[in-house]
Amino acid sequence: MTKVVVYTQEGKKNREVVLPQHLFTLLWSDALVHQTVIGIANNRRTGAHTKDRAEVRGGGRKPWRQKGTDRARHGSIRSPLWVGGGVTFGPKKEKNYSVSLNKKMRTKAFFIVLSEKFRDDAILFLDSFTVDTPSTKTAAACLTAIYGEDRKQKNHCTVVFSESNEAIRKSFSNLQGVRTITLHAFNAEDALTAEKILFVHPEKTVEHLEIRGAGIKSSTDTATVSEKHTEKKGANKVEKKNRTEKADKKDI
Repeated sequence: MTKVVVYTQEGKKNREVVLPQHLFTLLWSDALVHQTVIGIANNRRTGAHTKDRAEVRGGGRKPWRQKGTDRARHGSIRSPLWVGGGVTFGPKKEKNYSVSLNKKMRTKAFFIVLSEKFRDDAILFLDSFTVDTPSTKTAAACLTAIYGEDRKQKNHCTVVFSESNEAIRKSFSNLQGVRTITLHAFNAEDALTAEKILFVHPEKTVEHLEIRGAGIKSSTDTATVSEKHTEKKGANKVEKKNRTEKADKKDI
């Protein structure tokens, strides 16, 4: 059983909520997360399209007569030689960049990223956020109360709401580094690129995550995950120290 603190809009600890342990104790998988995130980006990609001389508008008549003008001969202003004319061998929208992503892959990659963010203490829960009219000042005060001085360091924070609300979206839209998104649209790429994740409405969030993660089983117990995570952090620190020492020796 995993309990986390729920904060109020004023930044005070209000209560605790129980998280589904099997969804927040998944081991990291480079291959699965990479394949999923790249697939999501490719499926969003439409590709550029340039018009050739047959697609450009205009140029139905010859710009000037063939002879007697002391100018080069031209047959149409749609020629690639003209500004605003067609493009030779340019990219075409017929190219398809989309890839097929299994639903189980996308779901598991999403919860793997959430598990990693949870172990890094990058996930917090907010009881509720209510505004009658859009108010950037209220939104900024809320984030500052929860994150403290870290809020002023322009770190990227993603605020995840259970339902879309135009007043709330506009309240956060003017804050640098802050993004709002609905829980249904939240995916592995969004979670991976967010330095901090703030879930609003904990009960609805947990209910949605349990339904979304139905069928996913934790690959190991919490203790093993915690140990491996600690070992990974320790190895990264040692590697960083070795790189620093090598750089110092080169300078000498």
